[in-house]
Amino acid sequence: MTDPATVKINTEMEFKVIYDGKPLSTEVYATYDGFSSTPNTYAYFTECNDQGVAKVIITHPGTWMVRVQKKLEVPTQDYDSHVMRAVLVFEVN
Repeated sequence: MTDPATVKINTEMEFKVIYDGKPLSTEVYATYDGFSSTPNTYAYFTECNDQGVAKVIITHPGTWMVRVQKKLEVPTQDYDSHVMRAVLVFEVN
């Protein structure tokens, strides 16, 4: 919902997560390049509200990544579950 080109350090970005045309309440992970050398370590964690809206405070300049996912527990012959992810990458000056 917030234009990434307008984001400044120590401000809040607002995101709306949609799945299958409806708001999705899910976990939101965000981090920036250089935050940690440990895989799957994030600088920020939050959750969407019932309307699918989440807010992330941008604390550092650089390349940021915001990630969400939806896991469908519908086993098939080929897999036990289906994980779908959406990632937004943007630069903060």
